[in-house]
Amino acid sequence: MSILLHNKIIKNIINLYRQFGMKYLKLFVVFLLLQFCFVVVANDYNIYRWMPINDHFDSIAYRLDNGIFYDYARSSYSHEVKELNIIGEASENNQLKARAAFWTAWLNARTNPNNAFNLIEKAFRLNASSLYSYDTLRMKYLKGDILRAKGQWVESYIINKEIEQEFEKIKDYFWQAKSCVSIGAILQNLGENQEALNYFQKANDIFEKIECKNCQIKNRINISNNLYMLGKKQQALNILKELEKEPVVMQDTLYLVNVLISIFSVSDQKELKASNKAYNLIKKMHYDELLSLVEMTRGSEMKIQHKNDSALYYYRLAWASAIRTNDVYNKPIILKGLSETFYQIGKSDSAYYYMNLANIYQDSLIDYNKIMELSRLENRAMFEKYEAEKQIIEQRGEYQRNIAYMITIALTLFFCLIFYILWLSRRKANMSEQLKDTQNRELMLQNKQHLLEIESMHRELSSNTMLIAQKNAKLKELYSKLEQNDANDKVSDELKIDIKSQLINDDDWQYFIIKFEKIYPHFFENLKQQFSSLSETELRLCAYIRIGMSAKEIAKILSIQPETVNTSRYRIRKKMKLSSGESLEALLRSF
Repeated sequence: MSILLHNKIIKNIINLYRQFGMKYLKLFVVFLLLQFCFVVVANDYNIYRWMPINDHFDSIAYRLDNGIFYDYARSSYSHEVKELNIIGEASENNQLKARAAFWTAWLNARTNPNNAFNLIEKAFRLNASSLYSYDTLRMKYLKGDILRAKGQWVESYIINKEIEQEFEKIKDYFWQAKSCVSIGAILQNLGENQEALNYFQKANDIFEKIECKNCQIKNRINISNNLYMLGKKQQALNILKELEKEPVVMQDTLYLVNVLISIFSVSDQKELKASNKAYNLIKKMHYDELLSLVEMTRGSEMKIQHKNDSALYYYRLAWASAIRTNDVYNKPIILKGLSETFYQIGKSDSAYYYMNLANIYQDSLIDYNKIMELSRLENRAMFEKYEAEKQIIEQRGEYQRNIAYMITIALTLFFCLIFYILWLSRRKANMSEQLKDTQNRELMLQNKQHLLEIESMHRELSSNTMLIAQKNAKLKELYSKLEQNDANDKVSDELKIDIKSQLINDDDWQYFIIKFEKIYPHFFENLKQQFSSLSETELRLCAYIRIGMSAKEIAKILSIQPETVNTSRYRIRKKMKLSSGESLEALLRSF
């Protein structure tokens, strides 16, 4: 129950005492006790699902689960975890020891992920997974949480995707929601903001359904961040301002500071009160990890108000904090702020110095971000591969379970097992053959597509060549008409010169060569290398023959008689030493 609910109950008791006296007060107290017992039982059902082993151990573990449900700081439970370890060490029950290792790993998950990972692995070794399936689920979640803290996003993603469905099956909606938050956080780190937002909203709906208000409120900053990244600034700002007023947020100073900094950033540094409040809070906490960010925010606020001396003061404090905590992300921003402030007060030398320094840090940060971006892309590809292979993995898992089950069967089922293995091998071979057939079909389709493209280019080249020939023929016809015309004026002479220059122009042949070489690379080079005696005209004739043009079509292009084309073909055959039975076209197709 919340503090406000307790206060309301106390006020009601006092009012009843004044109105009805002790008799009715006793009845009311009995009613409250019954209600309280009902709430405890309901909470037991909703929150604590571990199979009972030891009353003392279970009561302490219940308090821890209850603290998680209400999102209390895990650092405040170090004494309880220590008690659990004492009980586990004194017991000969490995399951108690496994649970003690689990809760110790949970306590250290944020402060010492490597130690927490070793402890959760120990818990898995001691855990009797076949008897305590819920223990296994919770251990998997914690392992995924630790892996996420260590930056091993793929492994964490896979674990959370699996257990999110398993928690839903057993109707443990709280941990289903927590798994959704973890998946959303991983996707957010990879820049998949829309998918991340979907998971955070799903978690929000579940938290609302089970009336887990604290977690719902804390999750809303995730929704706000993703809305901001998706360009929905006003929606994000509205959520943050609502969060600032929430009693739960006001009681968690560190979380409140994050909300205030987000408000200042999302509002494009217009919410100056939020910056000032964040600075005053963090200054009291002495929390170094956020100090440089808050001081930098404070400096930006002063710069906006043109309080340049104060801005320099806070930026220098932020720079000192950034160096102390090695805050690589904020260093370039702090240096840029210093440069801009010095520029405002007219100290261009200092402004130039800090801007150069900011560029140096920015360059190193860009390299780091590139590496991180490559890592994100790689992780994203692995996620997609995981999703694609998930069904196959499940099928293989089923096969392995079947094989493991059959091995334990008596000797009378031995032959069935052999038959199953043979059938499985044959099926795998068929799948392999089917895969090869699919690959071959794809290759054939690619080759067919390539041939179609070449054929299309071939037709285009032939068509363009004939069009050029027709153009040249028309120009010759016009030239002849002008020649026959007795007019000897300046316009006629100029037209004759232009037409003649167009007929002599070699651009059409150069255009043909460019297009031809795209279809048949190195044709002229290889042909000339093998038959060096061929002239340029004969090489040109070979190209026309290669694209399948007839003697009449070639004659039109070259403005000669078809008999001349046949004569040239004869000379080419002679130079190539072709017998009467050999085809010139077939030989040219080999180049």
